[in-house]
Amino acid sequence: MSFFAPLVLTGLLAAAIPVIIHLLRKRTADQILWGAWIFLSESLNVKRSRLILEDIILLAIRTLLIIAAVIAFARPFLKEISFFGLAGTDKDVVIVIDSSASMRLGGSGGKTTFENAVEEAEELVRLSPSGTKFGLVVGERSPLILTPSPISDKREIIELLHKIKSSSDAMDVPNTLVAAGEV
Repeated sequence: MSFFAPLVLTGLLAAAIPVIIHLLRKRTADQILWGAWIFLSESLNVKRSRLILEDIILLAIRTLLIIAAVIAFARPFLKEISFFGLAGTDKDVVIVIDSSASMRLGGSGGKTTFENAVEEAEELVRLSPSGTKFGLVVGERSPLILTPSPISDKREIIELLHKIKSSSDAMDVPNTLVAAGEV
C-alpha cells in the first residue's frame, strides 16, 4: 500500500495525545474512612472496575479515530490489485476530461484548471504499466468520445489529450459518465 501524501502520516504522532491526556487525567482522591465505608467498599470495587474498562474502551476509540483520520488524509492506494491471482493483468482506463467553461479558471502554477487536468491525465498515461489500455472522453454539453474502444498506444493518447480544447459550454455529467462506460 502506498500513500498520495505520505508526509501526512507524521500526524500519527497525534495518536499519542489521547493516551497522554488519559495518563494526566488519572488522579487519586483522598480517602476518608467513615463508619459505613465497609458496606460501600464492595460496590465501589465493582463500579471502579467497570469505570476502568469504560476508560480503556474510550481511550482505544479516541486513538483509533485519530489514526483512521490521519490515514484517510494520507490517501492510501494499492499499486497493484490482485483478484484471484490475476495481478499484473492488463487494465482498461477511461480518462474523462472536463472541458467546460469553469475549467478556464486559474489553477496552480499560472495555468488554467483545464491545462492542469490535461497534464495530470498525461502523467497518468506515462506512469501506467505497459499493457494498460486507455479510453478518452471529453465532457461537454454533448460528450465527445475520442476513442471508441480503448487503445494501448500511450503516444496516441497523449497526442489526443493535447488536441482537446476547452469549450464555453457546461459539462453534462450524467451523459459523460454514460459515454465513459460505453468506451
